[in-house]
Amino acid sequence: MFRFPLLMIREKGDEGPGRIVGTDSHDLLYVDETGSIRYRNLQNNEGTGPHSIYEFVTVDDPFMGKEIKMVSLSDLVAAYERALEEEIRHRVAVASLMRRLTQDD
Repeated sequence: MFRFPLLMIREKGDEGPGRIVGTDSHDLLYVDETGSIRYRNLQNNEGTGPHSIYEFVTVDDPFMGKEIKMVSLSDLVAAYERALEEEIRHRVAVASLMRRLTQDD
């Protein structure tokens, strides 16, 4: 069975689940000069690294330390479906708020 990396990002110190890299149009992944994969938010120009505000969401492995979670294709699709549903809920809430604000004028 194939397994796929579930690349998720969150702000350092945040214990929440984070969000899937690529679900925001400002997300960028790149390979730095050491060959490491890094994340950069193009909107605020912050990323991963020792002095940056973001970190990858990892799972602890007793042998390898921190690693990116690997999932089946069906789990990967389900994760993206959840992210899409969350985005839709967010956009509906924003649209509703905007309607209320403009109706008050």
